[in-house]
Amino acid sequence: MKSNLRFLGELLEAEHSYWSKKFEGRPEAIRLPGDFKRTGERGKTRAAVEFELRDETKALLNTICGGKDSLIFTALVTGMKVFLYRFRGEADIIVGTGIHKKFSDVGSLNRILALRDTVKPEMRSLDLLQQVKSTISEAYRNQKYPFERVEELSGARAQGSRLFEIVVGLDSVNDSEELLAIEAETTFFFSGAGALDSRMKVRVEYDAGVYKKGTIAKYVEQFESILSSMLRAPETPILELPLFDQSERDYIIKELNDTVRDYRTDSCIHQLFEDQVNKSPDAVAFVLENALLTYDELNRRANCLAHYLRELSVGPDSTVGMQVDGSLEMVIGVLGVLKAGGGYLPLDSVYPRERLTYMAEDANARVILTEEQYRSEWAGGELRVVTMDGDWNEIAARDSSNPVNETDPDNIAYVIYTSGSTGRPKGIAMPHGALVNLLTWHMASGSNPAAAARVIQFTSVGFDVACQEIFDALASGHALLLIDNETRI
Repeated sequence: MKSNLRFLGELLEAEHSYWSKKFEGRPEAIRLPGDFKRTGERGKTRAAVEFELRDETKALLNTICGGKDSLIFTALVTGMKVFLYRFRGEADIIVGTGIHKKFSDVGSLNRILALRDTVKPEMRSLDLLQQVKSTISEAYRNQKYPFERVEELSGARAQGSRLFEIVVGLDSVNDSEELLAIEAETTFFFSGAGALDSRMKVRVEYDAGVYKKGTIAKYVEQFESILSSMLRAPETPILELPLFDQSERDYIIKELNDTVRDYRTDSCIHQLFEDQVNKSPDAVAFVLENALLTYDELNRRANCLAHYLRELSVGPDSTVGMQVDGSLEMVIGVLGVLKAGGGYLPLDSVYPRERLTYMAEDANARVILTEEQYRSEWAGGELRVVTMDGDWNEIAARDSSNPVNETDPDNIAYVIYTSGSTGRPKGIAMPHGALVNLLTWHMASGSNPAAAARVIQFTSVGFDVACQEIFDALASGHALLLIDNETRI
């Protein structure tokens, strides 16, 4: 009896030495990119989905591996490691598996094995296959050492982490129940590899709190593409193996890159609005509380302002500062400045007076478009101050028809200043052409938020997104839902 205990102690000591060395300086457990934030809770949202692999994949496995279960399993583990290396860029890779079925009836303190290999880009698939084969053989020879102790040796248990989050198994080699009991984030269990009259399948058990079913399907597709490429060309360096099959490559390279679209290279953003006025003059252009304004009404008000600003020498590439708090006045102001030919400079009232003055001077603004409450703050200088409320009667007396467009796509639409957190604020001038390009893409790609009947204009006009919100709606014939500043803040 003592002899047996001594032998067991020596055996475990030898295996302790193996596993201690094997997982010295271990890497973090590799996970596939998920769809949802990981919460750390396990087992509460488990899901499973099964896929059939292509007949070609099964035929390649059986041909290359001579129909031997152990070699097929080795090829599957190798394929997974190549897939993870190509997909994540991690060279030091650990995946989990279980002991071989033939050892199930033999007394053992262990049922889980961790397989660690280093993948090098210049390695041939054949070289890695041989390396993984040796790793699996060594793991089998040292499988009596408890996996819990392996985790302790690696430091994973003390850190509250795991050695691996991806498990690979084969029905003729591993016990499925033992593999699934591991509850890894993703478990790939293959079956039917050697059967002549059935399809080869893979059942993926995964954490549905992290992955969507469609994402898992895409991973299986990409894994199979790597595996097939590896088996077809075992002499090819790993880095050169395609991550996608031909249909996926065509989709990525051709379809996703088929981004050329015709758009109006000779137009400005206010002209996109004018097009909508012509198409649907009586449609609602914007909503503010219970007040509605049609496209025609909004256009006429903006035109009056544009003609008034032109009398003040506002034209292409001139800058008009806008310190306007009212949402309605802000939209009329933006359109009026653009129709006059100028570029608008947002001046947010929450900014310090020094910053506002600096921005107006730096942008060489000729006119300040504001409200009566701010008139005195701009008095005493050379700037011409126009207030949307105090001067409106005079503005409204101007022509309400569209002014002749004098702006081209290279002229400035707006100037927005950086925060200045790393120095003095810097003005960024955006031309019409770039904005027309962006708005056309929004409308053509389906990313246009104005696909709904109404769009909230939420962002402060001091941010460039505000321009997108305004014209995504007004260039599409939809209504812009305006909110007051108190609600916005």
